[in-house]
Amino acid sequence: MQRGKHRAAGQRRGEASLAPWWTRVRAMLAGCLVLGVGATLTLAAWTDQEHVSASFATSTFNIEGSADGSTFASHPSGSPASLTFTPSSLALSPGSTVYAKYVIRKGAADAPGTVQLGGGATAGDSSLASALRYGVKTLSGTNPVCNESTYAASSAIVVAANSTLGTGSTTNQSLQDGGGNRVEVTYCFAITLPSPQSDTLQGKGATATWVFTGTSSS
Repeated sequence: MQRGKHRAAGQRRGEASLAPWWTRVRAMLAGCLVLGVGATLTLAAWTDQEHVSASFATSTFNIEGSADGSTFASHPSGSPASLTFTPSSLALSPGSTVYAKYVIRKGAADAPGTVQLGGGATAGDSSLASALRYGVKTLSGTNPVCNESTYAASSAIVVAANSTLGTGSTTNQSLQDGGGNRVEVTYCFAITLPSPQSDTLQGKGATATWVFTGTSSS
């Protein structure tokens, strides 16, 4: 009888020790079943792509000038264009005024911009350079003449009359394309030797060099 009790107790202990193992197996199988069901519900999606690219380049900007309004070229530092004055600027007398034009435009394929006249740098006889006075206006029209009458008729002042040669403009002028053509800005210079002057200025010579500075706007 006692032996039967021990056998029953051992059987119960064996069953108790097997129970956690079977429970773990069933949990693993259930997990696999869940994973399998999830896999059957996951659908593959179609994909496609669109690609874009861009190219980049810089613009160019250049200004060129002409003393006669017909032949244009670039004139770098050290190689300035020569203004042609009427009457001649090489035979000034006290009270005389001489006139010369200069035309500025941008390069044909260049960006638009503006141009501004700087003050003149003088060389030669300093007393003559200090005595000279000038003014600058812009003239309208195509390749206009710069003389006493056209200068007087213009109200577009760039440099006020009776300024020293070293005085520059405080405003700029537009260099745009208009009507398929490049806009040309015609400057009319008026240089005066005021009267009276000292006789010591006779036979003296001086030069002035002005710089037009162009700035692109795009």
